[in-house]
Amino acid sequence: MSLAVKWRLLLGALDRHAIVNGLLACLFATTAPLSILLASARQGGLDTSLVSSWIFAAYGIGGALTVPLALYYRQPLGMGWSIPAAALVGPAFAQFAFSDIVGAYVVTALLLLALGLTRTVSLLMRAIPLPVMMAMTAGVFLPFGINVLHGLVDMPITTSAMSLAFLATPRLPGVGQKIPPVLTALAAGLAAMAFEASVPPAAAIDHVLAHPLLLLPTFSWPALVALVLPLSVTVIGIHNPQGFAVLRQTGHAPPVDVVTDACGLASVPMALLGCGPACLTGPANAIIVSSGDPRRHYAAALVFGMAMLVFGLFAPVAVELAASLPAELIAVLGGLALLPVLRSTFVAAFSGGRFTFGALVAFVTATSGIALFSVGAAFWALIFGTAASLAFEHKDFRQAAGTQ
Repeated sequence: MSLAVKWRLLLGALDRHAIVNGLLACLFATTAPLSILLASARQGGLDTSLVSSWIFAAYGIGGALTVPLALYYRQPLGMGWSIPAAALVGPAFAQFAFSDIVGAYVVTALLLLALGLTRTVSLLMRAIPLPVMMAMTAGVFLPFGINVLHGLVDMPITTSAMSLAFLATPRLPGVGQKIPPVLTALAAGLAAMAFEASVPPAAAIDHVLAHPLLLLPTFSWPALVALVLPLSVTVIGIHNPQGFAVLRQTGHAPPVDVVTDACGLASVPMALLGCGPACLTGPANAIIVSSGDPRRHYAAALVFGMAMLVFGLFAPVAVELAASLPAELIAVLGGLALLPVLRSTFVAAFSGGRFTFGALVAFVTATSGIALFSVGAAFWALIFGTAASLAFEHKDFRQAAGTQ
């Protein structure tokens, strides 16, 4: 296939769904997750230059990794940074120097790379029933949907306007099937906020471009023992399974081991710039594939990746712009965008007749929000759900093996 043909195909795939979903996924990724990163940085007392470097690595490298993967595999492989890893590192600042944490980041990256090269992750992924994975994903995404209801309390006028626009768009004669509902929801939300004059002015910006800092790691056994396994679990046990499950539900076949290798490779420079490991995003990919032709979803990932890269390069400016929008508005918008995905995950988890008890255990565990041994609920949802299916649904395993 010639380069000219590839360009025509790419331009043809950049439809309204791809552009809107890609930008919305980036908007989602650069608001609430960013607040977690900033909160962890404050726990460590990091200065603005280190925080800027962290943000550049998280978003810039994540975006730069997304583009070639999406182009080569023609799949919506939206890459980012591990949110649970950022939350995990915050309390670690009380015990370890930042250089020790960077050393743990580097070892985690090498471990992820080894797991991908040995194809260990593929074996683990095949051992977990798909309904259990989808139930875990539903449990993780459920709070995002509930955010819409919380928005009715926090921002009743804005949330009502957004919800009505989202629900009414598909029924608009002539254009209902051409305009993504999340686009009209965003427009209605901004209009309602302008009417209420509730948009705060952006603060003055001292620097336009980010200034990445190369950090030298130190390797402390206490830090490695305390952080490497939990950091690795956030990628292979929490984020990546969510992303894989979302993509499979929409008909894609993500290259599990390649993605794991990519996470490991990208995590090395991210670590040296002060950021935790790379991962395949869950909620952002769910927004990317929330509408449009699945064959064009990769174009939405390209838009997402380019927007993330720009965000990383212009981190000081982008942070102020994101901070100018209330977190409640972004939460409601993300919740509305994820409602169709949430519905499909419930259907995939509980309508097939197999592994339903394991799926139920996984869903309950994921929604509980428990953290055992510094590992989040999504990982334990996979463990407890699979264990429940092994104990009570062993016939389903035999039937599933017979159909392969």
